[in-house]
Amino acid sequence: MTRSRDAVTAPSFVVASAVARAGPGRYAVEVDASWLQGRGAFGGLVAAWLVRAMEAELQDPARALRALGCVLCAPARPGPAEVHVRALREGLNVTFLEAELRRRDRVVARASGTFARPGPTAADGPPPAPPDVPAPGEVPAWSPPMPLPAYCQHVAHARCFGAEVLSGPGADAALGGWTWFRAPTPDDAASRVALLDAWPPALFTRLVAPRAVGTVAMACHLVGLPGPAVPPGTPLLVTARAAVTHAGASEERGELWTPDGRLLATSLQTVAVLGDQR
Repeated sequence: MTRSRDAVTAPSFVVASAVARAGPGRYAVEVDASWLQGRGAFGGLVAAWLVRAMEAELQDPARALRALGCVLCAPARPGPAEVHVRALREGLNVTFLEAELRRRDRVVARASGTFARPGPTAADGPPPAPPDVPAPGEVPAWSPPMPLPAYCQHVAHARCFGAEVLSGPGADAALGGWTWFRAPTPDDAASRVALLDAWPPALFTRLVAPRAVGTVAMACHLVGLPGPAVPPGTPLLVTARAAVTHAGASEERGELWTPDGRLLATSLQTVAVLGDQR
């Protein structure tokens, strides 16, 4: 694992994902090197900044994030950056916002967020069944057969879903397991979005050697909000399956579950295979 500094002094997710108001519709963020994934910040952290900035601009806790659509245009390199937020429309029950992460006037990432008040539950169906996996305490810490990026020093992984990475072409293109931030982290929309991206792409199970990859688009649906919060430090089950991999791109479908089988969020990511890992 590559570490830019001692993990004890590196900023926690709460600190790393914080945004500070810098002006009307503008929020300052700091890209810390301990949260890198390759040349830029971990994609889940980038998405978290966009979520936190939109929430700060909205200033309405009654409207929870329901859907997030995010494109990652360029690496978020270490140093200062800004998130610019604007409202697209505010209705009686739903607000639509847009956010851009910018560095030196260059767009690094962009997201649209849909925030809504709780609605009628008459059309709610039965809850989906969670994957059949061992309980968190029954799964050892993950020791993958490859180096992990710097941000993984902040996240605990215990694999119990899918195949091991670098298993080869015949492996099931699925990967995941129990996951949590090593430092105490309150459960909220930003942390759930980040954890959905905490594992390597499921396509890694079919590789025989590491390759450089990057998430270029991510859509999340927060089906567990509004709802009961999960106590800090609770392991959550992250699962991902590479539904389609073609021409250097993988479509990955993910889910986030509580230990008692409650679905918190789902995701759809487009992962680009960039080249050999050097």
